[in-house]
Amino acid sequence: MTDRADLIDRFIQAHKWGRAERKELPHDLSHRRYQRLTRATRAGGKETVLVMDAPPEHEDVRPYIAIDTLLRELGYSAPEIHAKNVKAGLLLIEDFGYATFTRVLRKGLMTDRDLYGLAIDFLVDLHTRDLDQTETVIPAYTDDDLLVEAFLFTRWYLPGVGAKVTEALDDEFLQIMHEVLRLSRAGVAEHLVLRDFHVDNLMMLPKREGLRQLGLLDFQDAVMGPVTYDLISLLRDARRDVPHALAVEMTARYLNDYPDQDPLPFMTSCAAMSIQRNLKILGIFMRQSIAHKNHSKLVHMNRIWRMIEEDARHPAMKFFRDWIDATVPPSKRKVSGVPAE
Repeated sequence: MTDRADLIDRFIQAHKWGRAERKELPHDLSHRRYQRLTRATRAGGKETVLVMDAPPEHEDVRPYIAIDTLLRELGYSAPEIHAKNVKAGLLLIEDFGYATFTRVLRKGLMTDRDLYGLAIDFLVDLHTRDLDQTETVIPAYTDDDLLVEAFLFTRWYLPGVGAKVTEALDDEFLQIMHEVLRLSRAGVAEHLVLRDFHVDNLMMLPKREGLRQLGLLDFQDAVMGPVTYDLISLLRDARRDVPHALAVEMTARYLNDYPDQDPLPFMTSCAAMSIQRNLKILGIFMRQSIAHKNHSKLVHMNRIWRMIEEDARHPAMKFFRDWIDATVPPSKRKVSGVPAE
């Protein structure tokens, strides 16, 4: 048994789950790992919890605890934290089960209109909350943060498709992204951004009522940023095709609750934020393929490029469209097979 495994075992034992059945859960791109613990109850049923294993050399559980506490104080369904060892990076948290929005949609248990509507209603409610009095420290989503993310595109994606990245190209890209980010903030409010707000990270909790039916996961990187960010994370999903008519309806549903919001800068912000986020994701997925030999995300590249091309057709994005068309021709937008080392 490794030192880490022994530490986890002692943590579980200390909180009376030592005899529970353990199951490793699939993980994605972070260093966090999860185990589901299942044990019998005295009434003859079963109960479960999750162990979050966040190695402190890679992860810090304190932001998760802080945002989880804030969301629960606001009345939302974030997992209850049953036990914690912050120094070791271990949490024992509430298990929301298996019903991610992705699984519910795949099985046809609810319509996409109902599920996406619930998510939109949550965002509307969240963005009307006054967080000025909260004691939770929420970092700002600065332009520097967003630029670092965007430059994953030139650092990983372009070399991965055989494009030459020069200092001049990086300088051009920096100027382009400064304008993209300016438009992403112009004329829209800033509020809590959960950052990975999409159907893989949303749970359906049918035994609860109202907005508490929406279970929230993966919010430890939350920041204060443009309210359009989580909306485009949901409706411009890198991993799933969201029908255009549904995206239009859900955007209108959000805007209908904000009569003072000018739709023109709002839609410009959506296009700009979507471009920034999807350039970042292209870089992340290519990095996973090249650096970590995980090629599973390459299947999404064509979808991501379609969204970038659609957002680039927004009138305010002509400067970006001209640059991307000149810099990344269609032949560099198709990833077939494993990219070059």
